[in-house]
Amino acid sequence: LKIIFDETDEITLEGFMRFRMKDYLSDWRDILTASINHYLMEQEYKEFIKVLKYFVEIRKPKINTIHITIGNDGKFIILDDFLKVVHDDALVYNSKESDLALTNEDVLLSMLVSIAPNKIIVHNADKIEDKLLIDTIKRIFIDKVKFSNDII
Repeated sequence: LKIIFDETDEITLEGFMRFRMKDYLSDWRDILTASINHYLMEQEYKEFIKVLKYFVEIRKPKINTIHITIGNDGKFIILDDFLKVVHDDALVYNSKESDLALTNEDVLLSMLVSIAPNKIIVHNADKIEDKLLIDTIKRIFIDKVKFSNDII
């Protein structure tokens, strides 16, 4: 920059930006693109939560209380009011035939939305690695979610 001002008192900002700051402009463009993508994903996530909340609100609960715990194998165990395992055969059947690769978290969320319980008790939430899942459940079911450290 000193060399430029030694030769002339003027600077062409466009030329300086294009040739001397090319790497910075590329980095800024990448950061801006990443920021826009993050914003759009955040908006899609909010819309997704809104739709699921509405769906849960209009559904009649199939089970009053759902208990969620995590097994030694890392899979979720879903129990009803009487602490009996809840199976959603239709959901499991559809996930096997589907081309989509459903994760344990996807299946859990689908079951919760399908059952639309009045109360969800998450046992030992600290053992659940996916903190976004817990946040998503709290956003969808709002005040219906409780946490417990009791082992069941």
